[in-house]
Amino acid sequence: MIKQTSLLRLWVPVIILATLAAIIALSGSNKSLFLSLNKLSEGAPVMFWATATLLADAATGFALMTLALRKHSKLIYWAIMGGILCAVVIRIIKVGANLPRPAGILSIDDFQVIGKAITSKSFPSGHTATAFFVAAIVTGFHQSRWLLIGSLLVASILAFSRIAVGVHWPIDVCIGAIIGWSIGILTVRFAQNSKALSQKQHWFAIAICLTGSVIFLSMDFHLPDIDVIQYSIGIICLITGLTTAYLEFRQPRDAV
Repeated sequence: MIKQTSLLRLWVPVIILATLAAIIALSGSNKSLFLSLNKLSEGAPVMFWATATLLADAATGFALMTLALRKHSKLIYWAIMGGILCAVVIRIIKVGANLPRPAGILSIDDFQVIGKAITSKSFPSGHTATAFFVAAIVTGFHQSRWLLIGSLLVASILAFSRIAVGVHWPIDVCIGAIIGWSIGILTVRFAQNSKALSQKQHWFAIAICLTGSVIFLSMDFHLPDIDVIQYSIGIICLITGLTTAYLEFRQPRDAV
C-alpha cells in the first residue's frame, strides 16, 4: 500500500540541499571543498567507496526495484516512469552545461581516483540523483520517521561516494540530490492518485526490471573489487524477477 506523503518530506531536504549549493557557489569553495572531502574519504577502504558508488548507479536502481515488484507493483511501475524522467532530466542538463569533472581540471595526482578517471559532463551527478530518487521511493512505502532518516543517510553516503571516487564536485552532488529527491517524492504522490495497474502495465514493469537486472549483470563499472557484490545483487534480482514473472503467468490478474 502506498501511504500518503507530506509535502514537508519534499521541501525540507530540498531547502537544506539548495542552501548548501548556494553557499558553495557564492563562496567559490567548490574546488577546495572537493579536495578536502576527497582527502577525508581516504580514511575509508577503497572497496567501501567502490561499492557505494556501484549501488548509486541507475542500473542498480532498476535492478533492485525487482525485489519489491510483487508486493508493490503499482509504486514500482510509477517509479520506473519517474526514474526514466529523472535520467532524461539529468542527461539534458549534463549535455547543456557540459562542465568538466575534477579530472578535467585538476591533476589526478592531487586527489584520490577510484576506478576510471572521467573528465567531462560533470554537472549534475546522475548517481546522486538515483540515490535520492530511490530514497524518496522507499519512504513512500511507510510513514516512518526512522525510515526517512535512514533513507536520507544512506543516500547521502552514496552521494558522498561520488566525491570519494573523484568524479564529481560537491555542487554536482547537491543539485543531483535535489533533482532525484524532488522527482522521487512527486512520483510517489502521483502514484497515490493513480488507478490500479492494468495487466499490460504490470508486465511492462516486470520486463523493465528484468532488463535492468540483465544490464546490471553485464555492465563493466570500471570499479575495483566489486565483482562479487555486482554478481550477487544481479543474480538475486534476476531470480526474483523471473519468479515474479512465473507467478504472474500462473495467476494472471485483471489489475494490480
